[in-house]
Amino acid sequence: MIDVMSKSTIWIAFSELSDPRKDRNRLYSLQDIICTSIMATICSCNDYDEITDWTQSHLDWLQSIGLCAEGAPSHDTYERFFRHLDSKQFQACFIKWTQILRGIMGKRIAIDGKTLCGSKDGSESALHLVSAFATESSLVLGQIKTNGKGGELVGIQQLLEILDLKGAVITIDAGGCHKVVTKKIIEKKG
Repeated sequence: MIDVMSKSTIWIAFSELSDPRKDRNRLYSLQDIICTSIMATICSCNDYDEITDWTQSHLDWLQSIGLCAEGAPSHDTYERFFRHLDSKQFQACFIKWTQILRGIMGKRIAIDGKTLCGSKDGSESALHLVSAFATESSLVLGQIKTNGKGGELVGIQQLLEILDLKGAVITIDAGGCHKVVTKKIIEKKG
């Protein structure tokens, strides 16, 4: 077995993630659950059953790179793990991972806000996100939920704060044309 995962960009970024499970409930490593979840999701898996099916169908390969020595986690294992996981800590690790990839894959970042069609639920307003997109690699580097279109400027500022902008060319539409945005980009060497 080759230890590929200890040097992988996924594991480097997620190595500081706290495991919410008790020691007695850890048949599968944190690395097994995080890495297979991300890989399966990238391969269009949309729920825990599909992640388990993907992991089982790729088990020989996963084991050859140092994952899932105990077999594929069940859908219940994934569901319980993510139910108790600190979502903000996971988000920070995920953004760290995308930043590592951005450094490998290109220097142009497009930032834009969008209201998601069909996301309005009764009296609740529609979901509005500000996203940072690495144009050369077609990779979403990060997203921030905002309070509607009017909260887009705050979302842009929050996103700029967590992104590595050094050497990057940032494009933003008219909604982001503000002195505070320009100042933040310059401060972060974009």
